[in-house]
Amino acid sequence: MTEEKQNLLDTTETIEPTTETVDNQAQSKREKMKQKQQAANELLTRLSVEYPNVFPKAGQGRAVPLAIGMHKVLQPIVSEWGFNSMTLRAAMFNYTRQLRYQNALLYATHRLNLDGTQAEEISQEQKDAAKEEIAKIEAWLAKNKPEKAQRLSEKKAQFAEKKQQARAAKPKQRKPQGEKPFVKKEAKAHQVHQETKTESTPKNLDEKMQGLLSKFNQY
Repeated sequence: MTEEKQNLLDTTETIEPTTETVDNQAQSKREKMKQKQQAANELLTRLSVEYPNVFPKAGQGRAVPLAIGMHKVLQPIVSEWGFNSMTLRAAMFNYTRQLRYQNALLYATHRLNLDGTQAEEISQEQKDAAKEEIAKIEAWLAKNKPEKAQRLSEKKAQFAEKKQQARAAKPKQRKPQGEKPFVKKEAKAHQVHQETKTESTPKNLDEKMQGLLSKFNQY
């Protein structure tokens, strides 16, 4: 080893991160995540104010499935409000991963545009994906927030019971079975008269012919 290299190694110190440095980095990362989450929540709040029918707050309305490509429609709007694309992505991710949104995908038939008009039909494949996502969320809640999972289970049971009661209380509608066409009495009487007349006409002719033959035989 040359003297120059040895001097370089001697003067170079390996700086290892201290515990304090690691803690500071972790704290800084948590602060950034917190700020991003706060910005996403602020954006969702603004969306719920401007578009309450499409972005209702929890407890203030049912979630609705959003049209595909909604983030592209919202991008110029939220930019005017002072939010960037990263915040929009975070807000949309948080909103669409909510349990109530996944339930909306499962039970609704169509998505909605920003103005509330009907958009694409929700495919069976998308409903199946929503069902899987609901199972994951419920499993996570059962593990990490058992009290909330219990309340959710009770609400689902109450909803199912009310739905069953509503079905039981609803009168059953009988299907129409080959109903006879309504015929007015006058029309029916006229029809009977015509049938009687039709039947009596040949009889009168026979009687006349028989009478003529009888007369003819007399001579």
